[in-house]
Amino acid sequence: MDKKSVLLITGGVAIVLALFVSIAVDHPFPDFYTRPAVVGPEAAPHGEGEVEMYASEAVAAESAAPAEPEEPKSPYAGAVAAADDAAFPKTIALKTEAYPEHTKPIVAFSHAKHVVDYMTGCGDCHHNEDGEPLDDLQVGDDAAKCIDCHTKPSEPPKGKDAPDLSDVEEREYHAEALHQNCKNCHMTYNKENNTRAAPTSCSKCHAK
Repeated sequence: MDKKSVLLITGGVAIVLALFVSIAVDHPFPDFYTRPAVVGPEAAPHGEGEVEMYASEAVAAESAAPAEPEEPKSPYAGAVAAADDAAFPKTIALKTEAYPEHTKPIVAFSHAKHVVDYMTGCGDCHHNEDGEPLDDLQVGDDAAKCIDCHTKPSEPPKGKDAPDLSDVEEREYHAEALHQNCKNCHMTYNKENNTRAAPTSCSKCHAK
């Protein structure tokens, strides 16, 4: 190769290198390590010469299955947790001195569990003299005891000689009022949820 050819080749390489350096200075390569990732179709368009990048964490987050919805919580949960036993007894022994004697073990009514875990509303049990639910009752409010209205401390008479009582007359008997309130609610729950979880037999509630 003659001297003239060598000079031409050398000059051409120098020109190419000079052009490359000029482009690099005017349009620097993006910083792949510090530049924030662009995520999603609504991301702002890149500048001239830039490269669209998706962080692996962002891609994983977008493709991940949606989170399971949280279980519903009772609106009374916070108030029940903060209340002392005088304002809201957590467990109530369904016992009253009006009875001459109790022939079955005393029911321990899980007051807090029914309100918080089972999300039973106050009005589901507490009602006025017309049987209308007291839905506006709040934790800590005074509430009448069942015996205050259902004043006969026994079950209604049974047997062939028993009088034919109306529903209202039957609920004058304290035990009948409690049984209807609790047992009917449990039976409805079991039917609607195809379960036997809510007890309906005597021994399940009057546990020894």
